Amino acid sequence: MTDYVAIDFETANEKRSSACALGVTTVQNRKIIASFSRLIRPPDLRFCARNTKIHGLTEKDVQDALTLAELWPEILPLLENHFVVSHNASFDLSVLKNSLNAVSLPFPRIKCVCTLEISRRVWPRLASHSLSYVADSLGIPLVHHEPGGDSRASAAIVLRALEETETPSIIALAGELGLRIRDLDSIGKSPIRMVMSSCNCRDSVTLQMPEMCDISTHEFFGRTIAITGKLELFTREEAFHLIELFGGVPADSVTKDTDFLIVGLQDEKKLRRGETESSKLKHAKKLQEKGYNIQIISEHEFYKLISL
Repeated sequence: MTDYVAIDFETANEKRSSACALGVTTVQNRKIIASFSRLIRPPDLRFCARNTKIHGLTEKDVQDALTLAELWPEILPLLENHFVVSHNASFDLSVLKNSLNAVSLPFPRIKCVCTLEISRRVWPRLASHSLSYVADSLGIPLVHHEPGGDSRASAAIVLRALEETETPSIIALAGELGLRIRDLDSIGKSPIRMVMSSCNCRDSVTLQMPEMCDISTHEFFGRTIAITGKLELFTREEAFHLIELFGGVPADSVTKDTDFLIVGLQDEKKLRRGETESSKLKHAKKLQEKGYNIQIISEHEFYKLISL
Protein backbone atom coordinates (compact mmCIF):
# COMPACT_ATOMS: atom_id res chain seq x y z
CA MET A 1 0.00 0.00 0.00
CA THR A 2 1.24 3.48 -0.89
CA ASP A 3 2.48 5.55 2.10
CA TYR A 4 2.27 8.86 0.25
CA VAL A 5 2.93 10.51 -3.11
CA ALA A 6 5.12 13.59 -3.66
CA ILE A 7 4.38 15.96 -6.54
CA ASP A 8 6.01 19.00 -8.09
CA PHE A 9 4.68 21.28 -10.83
CA GLU A 10 6.36 23.80 -13.07
CA THR A 11 4.26 26.48 -14.75
CA ALA A 12 4.56 28.15 -18.14
CA ASN A 13 3.51 31.64 -17.07
CA GLU A 14 2.07 33.62 -14.18
CA LYS A 15 -1.22 31.66 -14.19
CA ARG A 16 -1.58 28.64 -11.94
CA SER A 17 -3.58 26.91 -14.65
CA SER A 18 -0.48 26.82 -16.89
CA ALA A 19 1.12 23.54 -15.72
CA CYS A 20 3.87 22.64 -18.18
CA ALA A 21 5.65 19.83 -16.28
CA LEU A 22 4.84 17.45 -13.45
CA GLY A 23 6.95 15.20 -11.26
CA VAL A 24 5.47 12.33 -9.25
CA THR A 25 7.28 10.15 -6.70
CA THR A 26 5.60 7.23 -4.93
CA VAL A 27 6.63 5.90 -1.49
CA GLN A 28 5.63 2.46 -0.24
CA ASN A 29 6.74 0.80 2.98
CA ARG A 30 9.00 3.81 3.67
CA LYS A 31 10.89 3.35 0.39
CA ILE A 32 10.80 5.35 -2.83
CA ILE A 33 9.57 2.85 -5.41
CA ALA A 34 8.94 5.04 -8.46
CA SER A 35 9.68 8.55 -9.69
CA PHE A 36 9.01 10.17 -13.07
CA SER A 37 8.33 13.49 -14.76
CA ARG A 38 6.09 14.44 -17.69
CA LEU A 39 5.99 17.50 -19.90
CA ILE A 40 2.52 19.02 -20.25
CA ARG A 41 1.14 21.19 -23.02
CA PRO A 42 -0.77 23.96 -21.18
CA PRO A 43 -4.11 25.22 -22.56
CA ASP A 44 -2.53 28.57 -23.39
CA LEU A 45 0.85 27.85 -25.01
CA ARG A 46 2.52 31.01 -23.67
CA PHE A 47 5.73 30.96 -21.67
CA CYS A 48 6.79 33.81 -19.43
CA ALA A 49 10.48 34.67 -19.45
CA ARG A 50 10.46 34.71 -15.64
CA ASN A 51 9.25 31.12 -15.52
CA THR A 52 11.68 29.96 -18.20
CA LYS A 53 14.53 31.42 -16.16
CA ILE A 54 13.50 29.14 -13.30
CA HIS A 55 13.01 25.80 -15.08
CA GLY A 56 14.49 26.32 -18.56
CA LEU A 57 11.41 25.17 -20.47
CA THR A 58 9.99 26.99 -23.51
CA GLU A 59 7.10 26.64 -25.94
CA LYS A 60 9.21 24.38 -28.18
CA ASP A 61 9.76 21.88 -25.35
CA VAL A 62 6.05 21.25 -24.80
CA GLN A 63 4.39 22.01 -28.14
CA ASP A 64 4.18 18.28 -28.94
CA ALA A 65 3.56 17.14 -25.34
CA LEU A 66 0.29 15.66 -24.13
CA THR A 67 -2.25 17.88 -22.38
CA LEU A 68 -3.13 17.31 -18.74
CA ALA A 69 -6.45 15.78 -19.86
CA GLU A 70 -4.56 13.27 -22.01
CA LEU A 71 -2.11 12.46 -19.19
CA TRP A 72 -4.79 12.24 -16.50
CA PRO A 73 -5.58 8.51 -16.93
CA GLU A 74 -1.92 7.82 -16.05
CA ILE A 75 -1.72 10.32 -13.18
CA LEU A 76 -5.08 9.93 -11.44
CA PRO A 77 -4.50 6.37 -10.09
CA LEU A 78 -1.27 7.57 -8.46
CA LEU A 79 -3.08 10.31 -6.52
CA GLU A 80 -6.60 9.05 -5.86
CA ASN A 81 -7.28 8.30 -2.17
CA HIS A 82 -3.64 8.91 -1.19
CA PHE A 83 -1.70 11.36 0.92
CA VAL A 84 0.06 13.92 -1.28
CA VAL A 85 3.04 16.01 -0.21
CA SER A 86 5.02 18.77 -1.89
CA HIS A 87 7.39 21.55 -0.92
CA ASN A 88 5.26 24.69 -0.66
CA ALA A 89 2.11 22.62 -1.16
CA SER A 90 -0.16 25.66 -1.45
CA PHE A 91 1.50 26.39 -4.81
CA ASP A 92 1.63 22.88 -6.29
CA LEU A 93 -1.86 21.94 -5.16
CA SER A 94 -3.23 25.23 -6.44
CA VAL A 95 -1.61 24.49 -9.81
CA LEU A 96 -3.21 21.04 -9.80
CA LYS A 97 -6.62 22.44 -8.90
CA ASN A 98 -6.55 25.30 -11.41
CA SER A 99 -5.13 23.14 -14.20
CA LEU A 100 -7.88 20.55 -13.68
CA ASN A 101 -10.49 23.29 -13.70
CA ALA A 102 -9.07 24.61 -16.97
CA VAL A 103 -9.73 21.28 -18.71
CA SER A 104 -12.97 20.50 -16.82
CA LEU A 105 -11.66 17.47 -14.92
CA PRO A 106 -12.91 16.53 -11.42
CA PHE A 107 -10.55 16.75 -8.46
CA PRO A 108 -8.96 13.57 -7.11
CA ARG A 109 -9.76 12.64 -3.50
CA ILE A 110 -6.50 13.35 -1.71
CA LYS A 111 -5.17 14.57 1.63
CA CYS A 112 -2.34 17.10 1.54
CA VAL A 113 0.63 17.94 3.76
CA CYS A 114 3.41 20.46 3.03
CA THR A 115 7.05 19.38 3.30
CA LEU A 116 8.08 23.04 3.72
CA GLU A 117 6.04 23.11 6.93
CA ILE A 118 7.44 19.72 7.95
CA SER A 119 11.04 20.90 7.49
CA ARG A 120 10.38 24.11 9.44
CA ARG A 121 9.15 22.10 12.42
CA VAL A 122 11.59 19.19 12.35
CA TRP A 123 14.72 21.24 11.57
CA PRO A 124 13.87 24.75 12.86
CA ARG A 125 17.49 25.87 13.09
CA LEU A 126 18.24 25.54 9.39
CA ALA A 127 19.12 28.92 7.91
CA SER A 128 16.64 28.37 5.09
CA HIS A 129 13.88 25.87 4.44
CA SER A 130 13.93 26.09 0.66
CA LEU A 131 13.89 22.71 -1.05
CA SER A 132 17.47 23.03 -2.26
CA TYR A 133 18.82 24.11 1.14
CA VAL A 134 16.98 21.39 3.09
CA ALA A 135 18.00 18.72 0.59
CA ASP A 136 21.64 19.84 0.70
CA SER A 137 21.63 19.98 4.51
CA LEU A 138 20.27 16.44 4.72
CA GLY A 139 22.52 15.05 1.98
CA ILE A 140 19.57 14.37 -0.34
CA PRO A 141 20.46 14.42 -4.08
CA LEU A 142 18.55 17.06 -6.01
CA VAL A 143 18.27 18.21 -9.61
CA HIS A 144 16.48 21.44 -8.78
CA HIS A 145 13.52 22.68 -10.88
CA GLU A 146 13.33 19.36 -12.71
CA PRO A 147 9.94 18.18 -11.40
CA GLY A 148 10.87 14.52 -11.07
CA GLY A 149 13.94 15.47 -9.05
CA ASP A 150 12.04 17.98 -6.91
CA SER A 151 9.26 15.50 -6.12
CA ARG A 152 11.81 12.82 -5.25
CA ALA A 153 13.61 15.22 -2.87
CA SER A 154 10.29 16.14 -1.21
CA ALA A 155 9.52 12.45 -0.73
CA ALA A 156 12.97 11.89 0.80
CA ILE A 157 12.52 14.82 3.21
CA VAL A 158 9.40 13.15 4.61
CA LEU A 159 11.30 9.89 5.04
CA ARG A 160 14.03 11.72 6.98
CA ALA A 161 11.41 13.50 9.10
CA LEU A 162 9.72 10.18 9.94
CA GLU A 163 13.11 8.80 10.96
CA GLU A 164 14.07 11.91 12.95
CA THR A 165 10.80 12.02 14.89
CA GLU A 166 10.45 8.23 15.15
CA THR A 167 6.86 8.36 13.91
CA PRO A 168 5.33 5.45 12.00
CA SER A 169 3.37 7.23 9.27
CA ILE A 170 2.66 10.50 7.48
CA ILE A 171 -0.61 10.79 9.43
CA ALA A 172 1.20 10.34 12.73
CA LEU A 173 3.86 12.85 11.64
CA ALA A 174 1.25 15.48 10.81
CA GLY A 175 -0.35 14.96 14.21
CA GLU A 176 2.98 15.04 16.05
CA LEU A 177 3.98 18.31 14.37
CA GLY A 178 0.54 19.93 14.56
CA LEU A 179 0.28 20.24 10.79
CA ARG A 180 -2.95 21.00 9.03
CA ILE A 181 -4.13 18.19 6.73
CA ARG A 182 -6.04 19.64 3.81
CA ASP A 183 -8.02 18.29 0.90
CA LEU A 184 -7.97 19.75 -2.60
CA ASP A 185 -11.34 21.47 -2.19
CA SER A 186 -9.94 23.64 0.60
CA ILE A 187 -7.02 24.90 -1.49
CA GLY A 188 -7.46 28.43 -2.75
CA LYS A 189 -10.82 29.18 -1.12
CA SER A 190 -9.64 32.76 -0.58
CA PRO A 191 -6.93 33.09 -3.22
CA ILE A 192 -4.53 35.98 -3.21
CA ARG A 193 -3.95 36.98 -6.79
CA MET A 194 -1.69 39.33 -8.64
CA VAL A 195 -2.22 40.68 -12.15
CA MET A 196 0.78 41.04 -14.43
CA SER A 197 -0.30 43.21 -17.33
CA SER A 198 2.77 42.50 -19.45
CA CYS A 199 2.05 39.50 -21.68
CA ASN A 200 5.65 38.65 -22.50
CA CYS A 201 6.82 39.20 -18.90
CA ARG A 202 10.17 40.46 -20.16
CA ASP A 203 9.88 44.16 -19.45
CA SER A 204 8.64 46.10 -16.46
CA VAL A 205 5.21 44.93 -15.40
CA THR A 206 2.25 46.82 -14.02
CA LEU A 207 1.21 45.13 -10.81
CA GLN A 208 -2.18 45.48 -9.22
CA MET A 209 -4.39 43.61 -6.76
CA PRO A 210 -7.85 42.50 -7.89
CA GLU A 211 -10.82 44.09 -6.13
CA MET A 212 -12.25 42.33 -3.05
CA CYS A 213 -8.96 40.52 -2.39
CA ASP A 214 -8.37 39.72 1.29
CA ILE A 215 -4.65 40.37 1.68
CA SER A 216 -4.86 39.75 5.43
CA THR A 217 -4.66 36.01 4.70
CA HIS A 218 -1.34 36.28 2.88
CA GLU A 219 1.93 35.20 4.47
CA PHE A 220 3.48 38.63 3.83
CA PHE A 221 0.70 40.63 5.49
CA GLY A 222 2.08 42.75 8.33
CA ARG A 223 5.55 41.24 7.91
CA THR A 224 8.84 43.11 7.48
CA ILE A 225 10.69 41.91 4.38
CA ALA A 226 14.22 42.68 3.15
CA ILE A 227 16.08 41.72 -0.03
CA THR A 228 19.72 40.86 -0.59
CA GLY A 229 21.52 40.19 -3.85
CA LYS A 230 20.49 40.73 -7.46
CA LEU A 231 17.00 39.56 -8.43
CA GLU A 232 16.64 37.85 -11.81
CA LEU A 233 12.86 37.90 -12.18
CA PHE A 234 12.03 41.39 -10.92
CA THR A 235 13.67 44.71 -10.35
CA ARG A 236 14.04 45.48 -6.66
CA GLU A 237 11.44 48.24 -7.04
CA GLU A 238 8.92 45.75 -8.47
CA ALA A 239 9.60 43.29 -5.67
CA PHE A 240 9.12 45.96 -3.00
CA HIS A 241 5.91 47.09 -4.72
CA LEU A 242 4.63 43.50 -4.62
CA ILE A 243 5.49 43.23 -0.94
CA GLU A 244 3.46 46.37 -0.26
CA LEU A 245 0.50 45.07 -2.31
CA PHE A 246 0.33 42.02 -0.05
CA GLY A 247 0.44 44.14 3.09
CA GLY A 248 4.13 43.67 3.82
CA VAL A 249 6.65 46.28 4.92
CA PRO A 250 9.75 46.59 2.69
CA ALA A 251 13.01 47.08 4.57
CA ASP A 252 16.46 48.10 3.38
CA SER A 253 18.30 46.35 6.22
CA VAL A 254 18.05 43.18 8.31
CA THR A 255 17.18 43.71 11.98
CA LYS A 256 15.61 41.78 14.85
CA ASP A 257 12.22 42.83 13.45
CA THR A 258 12.81 41.28 10.01
CA ASP A 259 10.41 38.44 9.18
CA PHE A 260 11.62 37.49 5.68
CA LEU A 261 14.85 37.88 3.76
CA ILE A 262 14.58 37.26 0.00
CA VAL A 263 17.92 36.08 -1.36
CA GLY A 264 18.89 36.80 -4.96
CA LEU A 265 22.19 36.20 -6.73
CA GLN A 266 25.17 37.11 -4.59
CA ASP A 267 27.30 39.61 -6.52
CA GLU A 268 30.97 38.75 -5.96
CA LYS A 269 31.95 42.32 -6.84
CA LYS A 270 29.98 43.64 -3.89
CA LEU A 271 31.10 41.02 -1.39
CA ARG A 272 34.11 41.35 0.85
CA ARG A 273 37.16 39.50 -0.40
CA GLY A 274 36.86 35.79 0.31
CA GLU A 275 33.18 36.02 1.30
CA THR A 276 30.37 34.12 -0.45
CA GLU A 277 27.43 35.69 1.38
CA SER A 278 26.27 39.27 1.74
CA SER A 279 26.37 41.01 5.11
CA LYS A 280 22.54 40.94 5.19
CA LEU A 281 22.45 37.18 4.71
CA LYS A 282 25.17 36.59 7.32
CA HIS A 283 23.40 38.87 9.80
CA ALA A 284 20.06 37.08 9.22
CA LYS A 285 21.68 33.72 9.96
CA LYS A 286 23.25 35.07 13.15
CA LEU A 287 19.86 36.36 14.29
CA GLN A 288 18.34 32.94 13.54
CA GLU A 289 21.00 31.33 15.74
CA LYS A 290 19.92 33.66 18.55
CA GLY A 291 16.34 32.49 18.21
CA TYR A 292 14.80 35.19 16.03
CA ASN A 293 12.21 33.85 13.58
CA ILE A 294 13.57 35.13 10.27
CA GLN A 295 12.59 33.14 7.18
CA ILE A 296 15.24 33.12 4.46
CA ILE A 297 13.65 32.39 1.08
CA SER A 298 14.86 32.26 -2.50
CA GLU A 299 13.56 34.50 -5.26
CA HIS A 300 11.84 31.43 -6.74
CA GLU A 301 9.93 30.87 -3.48
CA PHE A 302 9.00 34.57 -3.43
CA TYR A 303 7.66 34.24 -7.00
CA LYS A 304 5.55 31.22 -6.03
CA LEU A 305 4.06 33.10 -3.11
CA ILE A 306 2.89 36.01 -5.29
CA SER A 307 1.93 34.11 -8.47
CA LEU A 308 -1.64 33.82 -9.68
